[in-house]
Amino acid sequence: MTDMKTIKALLLASLLVVLGQPIFAQPTDQSPYFVGLTNGKVIYCQSINLRDRSFGGDYLIIDGKDQVLLESVLYFQSPQGYFINEPIEGAARPTLMMREFDGNISLYSVTTVVYNGNNYYDPMWGASRPGPGNYREKTTYYFRKGNGVIQRYNFRNLKTALSDNPDSMALLQDVGRTRFIIYTLYAAGGAMTLYGLTDRNSTRLISPWLWGGLAALAIPNFLGAGTDAKLEQAVLLYNRTY
Repeated sequence: MTDMKTIKALLLASLLVVLGQPIFAQPTDQSPYFVGLTNGKVIYCQSINLRDRSFGGDYLIIDGKDQVLLESVLYFQSPQGYFINEPIEGAARPTLMMREFDGNISLYSVTTVVYNGNNYYDPMWGASRPGPGNYREKTTYYFRKGNGVIQRYNFRNLKTALSDNPDSMALLQDVGRTRFIIYTLYAAGGAMTLYGLTDRNSTRLISPWLWGGLAALAIPNFLGAGTDAKLEQAVLLYNRTY
């Protein structure tokens, strides 16, 4: 009798496997997005939308119905990407940042809209007044090493964070030399431009010193783009090594 029960159980198990049905179903969450709260709770959902308001603080709308204040959110994954809401080093309040890439060194960004206005002198008011301008997006970058604090993405902080990788440091040394050249050109260009504006010995309408100064001030714009690329290259090299 016992053997018959065993045989029936084995036949039933075999049938379930053939049909593709596991004997013990494991519960899984199919929600593509999630929100991690400061109290440790994780909310899985189908949609997330960020909203801001003048009073009461920014908030998330989850699945079109529930509202969660941003101040109670640590991180969330939405259609726009993965975001964290943590303080930057030295700041008391958290900042919402989007993760650009993940690794031992993770890169984050904050994009804001700023207004570029041109001031002009109004003779009727006898003072400078704001003139027409335009809006543009400004992106600021931050990074985190391991589980450390969020830091500003700049040469000084990266030099400390990448100091245990010789290959990354070699790239940063190139950046350091280029930065020295840039600062030197700015100083020389500024001095030449100022001298050119006050040059009374030149027989030309515009002093050659002025042209030379303007050229020296323009060169750092091209060199600066190269340093940004090398900083990112140093970080990516660090991530591949560790």
